Amino acid sequence: MSSGYIDMTKRIGYTPYSVDLDEPGDRRRFLFYAKYKGIKYEIADTSKYYDIVYINVLADLPSWIMYKRDKGKECKLIFELIDSYFVKDFSWVDIFRNVNFSFKKKSYLNFKSCLSEMCKIADYVVCSTIEQYDYIRKFNKNVHIILDIFEDDINIQNNIKKYQDGKIHIAWEGQPYTLINVSSIKNALNTLADKVILHVITDPYFYKFSKKYIKIKTKNILSEINNEIIFHEWKKKTFVEDIQRCHMAIIPIDLSDNFNAGKPENKLILLWKIGIPVITSATPAYVRAMQAENLDMYCYTEKEWVDKILLYGNQNQKKIESCIHRISNQYSLDKAIYKWDNLFGSIFASFEK
Repeated sequence: MSSGYIDMTKRIGYTPYSVDLDEPGDRRRFLFYAKYKGIKYEIADTSKYYDIVYINVLADLPSWIMYKRDKGKECKLIFELIDSYFVKDFSWVDIFRNVNFSFKKKSYLNFKSCLSEMCKIADYVVCSTIEQYDYIRKFNKNVHIILDIFEDDINIQNNIKKYQDGKIHIAWEGQPYTLINVSSIKNALNTLADKVILHVITDPYFYKFSKKYIKIKTKNILSEINNEIIFHEWKKKTFVEDIQRCHMAIIPIDLSDNFNAGKPENKLILLWKIGIPVITSATPAYVRAMQAENLDMYCYTEKEWVDKILLYGNQNQKKIESCIHRISNQYSLDKAIYKWDNLFGSIFASFEK
């Protein structure tokens, strides 16, 4: 049986990241693959039977653990754990999770213990970094590293003119609750306040807890940064063009935050595919990706941020253009689909044993 074999008779349940299925975790991962392969699925419900159920970290994990225990081998459970929750520092968000668990009368002392149990009971675990892979294999030997797929999001515009006002225009793109990471290089940006204009492409508002509590205006996050900041509302039709007009993009990460520092290279790949130079913090994933392309565009200190923004800002895209072709091949759609094929090929094959 080939790794790309799809058994259309199997009933598949999926727990989404968002109600409208428009979060990056939905459209850039399993749902992209399902659409690409023509796989039918439904929104998972623990009261229904599934041959395969695909669960993410935002699902009601205690209930799905009980579901898997009840169904046993007849249901194959895939658990997607993309972020580094096992090294995450204490967070009030976890307190809310634990309270929610207690209301449901499940026997988990904390969120991490629930994650551990889910990793143990799952038939397959999907993660995104080598570090996660090594840790999760303590609980489960069937672990797959799969990165995001961006082909549905990227609409490259040709002949887009860069800003030409003598300033270095820098793009930051992402979900607003991650924008706080830009503050980790505020001193570097403030040093360059007369030379750099920061473009922030994100949502104008967000909720601090559970996507519905404490509404925050995104602009307020960067109140300590003195640069001129231009906010662009994130829209699928325009965000690529907003980035292309800039001279470079940045991905600063607070390296003292184990959770954020453990993120995969997904955003870096997205920006590379758009074709823009990117300067990042020196996280393990970003350093690996940069070194693979012989690029020295990662920073440990704020002085490095100042130096490299000035260096690459003045060189525009020359440094990155030489490796765009290699990057496109390394992170091609075919290679991404091949990894999903391996995962689901092994799942469908397991029903025959």
